Amino acid sequence: MEGYCAGALAATRKPDQLDRLDQELARQQAIIASGDQLAWVRANMDFHIYLVGSLNNALFNEWMVPLASHTMRIGFRMNARRARMEESLQEHSAVVEAIRRRDPDRARALASKHLYVTTVLMKQLFNDIGLMEK
Repeated sequence: MEGYCAGALAATRKPDQLDRLDQELARQQAIIASGDQLAWVRANMDFHIYLVGSLNNALFNEWMVPLASHTMRIGFRMNARRARMEESLQEHSAVVEAIRRRDPDRARALASKHLYVTTVLMKQLFNDIGLMEK
């Protein structure tokens, strides 16, 4: 769903939406520099919520908000390493760059890849804490 939203935003974005995405990236960079892991989890989710919310689709928003709440609980543990926060920022930046260039296919692919990486890391975490059978 987020891949679709990133692609749609790349095709239709307005300057104020791009400004907001740039502000989100700058916020993430500052948080990483400060080392505030809890603030990172919130900023990371705000970025994803904005990607989905920027389309002003009530159904997408209805889907995203509860998912975001659950994901944030896991995000603190998943982003315990500063390196993962930096990798996420790089992935977010690549998505925004594709949106900036109005490249829907690339924005969709990059957002989907970012979420795939997150899914793999989440499964590893669940495995490590014994929530999934090996």
